[in-house]
This record gives sequence, C-alpha cells and structure tokens, in this order.
Amino acid sequence: MVGSRRSAVKTALQPMRRGVETRSVPPMTLTRGARRRRAALAAVAVAVAVSASACLTAPGGLVNGFLPASDLETITPTCQMWIPAAPSLINLLAAAHSQGVELDPEQCYRTYAQQVAERNFWCSLGLCQFAAVPGTSLHGWGKAVDFADQNGTLTFTSPGYAWLKANAANYCFVHPAWAEPTGSAPEPWHWEWVCG
Repeated sequence: MVGSRRSAVKTALQPMRRGVETRSVPPMTLTRGARRRRAALAAVAVAVAVSASACLTAPGGLVNGFLPASDLETITPTCQMWIPAAPSLINLLAAAHSQGVELDPEQCYRTYAQQVAERNFWCSLGLCQFAAVPGTSLHGWGKAVDFADQNGTLTFTSPGYAWLKANAANYCFVHPAWAEPTGSAPEPWHWEWVCG
C-alpha cells in the first residue's frame, strides 16, 4: 500500500516538476514566496493522493471492487453483501416481508468492472452523477443496495421506499442526502449500510 501511495504522490507531483518556476531556476535560488507556494502545492498533491488511495484500499489489503468471494455473502442471485453487512440486510428483508412489503435487493456488491460499466452507461446518457467514479462506490465494498419492491424499481412514492424511510435505520441502512428527491442524484432505490 505504501508503494502505491508513493506512486500516486509521484504522479501528482510530476506536473509541478515541469512548471516554469522550477524548470530554469535551481531550487536554492527560488524566492521565499515561491518556495512556500511550491511546498503548499506539494502538500495538496500529497493530501489528494492519500485521500484517493484511501477510497480504493482498506485495511487488510482489500480493494474496492476486488473483494474476494470469501468476504461476501450471497443474499439473492443478484445480491452479494460484505459479510458483516449481510445479517442487517437479511433482517431488514424479513421485517419488510412480515409487514407486506416485498423488497428485492437488485444490486449490491459491484466488481470494479461492473462499476466501470455503470459509470459508462450513465455518462453516455449525460447523467454521470448517477454512478460513482469506479473504485469509490460503496457498492464496491458490498455496503450498498439498490432495491426494488413488488411494484418494480423503487420510486419516491412506492411502498418499498416508504417502508425503508420509516424502518431502514433500525437495520443500519440509510438513504444518503445526495440520493434524496432534492439531492444531486435522486435515487430512491439506493441505500447504504453504515454500521461498520
């Protein structure tokens, strides 16, 4: 992981190395202000690289979209969840069913390749906000679910959405602000597991 962070930092700093300020002036002759600006830019580049790598890699060497099958539990033929999240989803589905709401987890874990396909699909429609940048999606950690109910894909007026709004938090699932009706990407079907 350290090697990949170093590589990311190196890549982020390359444009600075080619800049006019450092190309023809030896580092020791830079003015104090130029050295400060250069140091500030380097700090920003390091912060961006470290943040980006944090999205892609987790403790234990797990990588978003590349989880081993041993870390996933199959809930339905179309839904695998990260093992710690699976009991919450199973209990949520059982509770909804007992109250007459037939929730169907249509999509859960997404491989990196599936994330790329989702992003390409939505961007081809001019709606990139409806799919995360590959490698940053909670689907890639097996911690997000796209639901349908007995009426099909969830809408903001469907019984499944109403049930989830009233009950999902009891099972560690939330509907993120960006997915709300007034959010940047209104998705009534997208819910995230937040207890781990």
